[in-house]
Amino acid sequence: MASKIRYKTIVLSDLHLGTSSSKAKEVTNFLKNNKCETLILNGEFESVCEAFYLDKPVLMVPVEGHFEQLSNGHDAQKNEGGIYELKFNIDTFLDWIPSHQSKSASFRKWEERAEELFIKNFNEVLEASTDNLILPTQLIPV
Repeated sequence: MASKIRYKTIVLSDLHLGTSSSKAKEVTNFLKNNKCETLILNGEFESVCEAFYLDKPVLMVPVEGHFEQLSNGHDAQKNEGGIYELKFNIDTFLDWIPSHQSKSASFRKWEERAEELFIKNFNEVLEASTDNLILPTQLIPV
């Protein structure tokens, strides 16, 4: 069996794995045949959950104005599953990696309470972010 190619970092973007046009088999084959210290995925909250489950360090950078991504990043950092930054800064992530500790057991406990925690976190982020968000009620004349 040929040895795997090893990279410091692999970046994958716009995979859209849940769609019919995704290249899931090709991505899976690529990852099976290549190793890396850091895997950077653009988007896909499922990728973030999989990283937590597999004890991989995660840096989340929400798209500006994308409330769901902001909320997910806030929740993940609060539960020590990763860190999030409003602007991409690889140095912050690289500085944080040595302190990363396994959280897969706590992630599994979090997963069991996901609905309750999602609503709580959503409200916390909403309260902290209302100055920067356009809420649906602001769009509809009353």
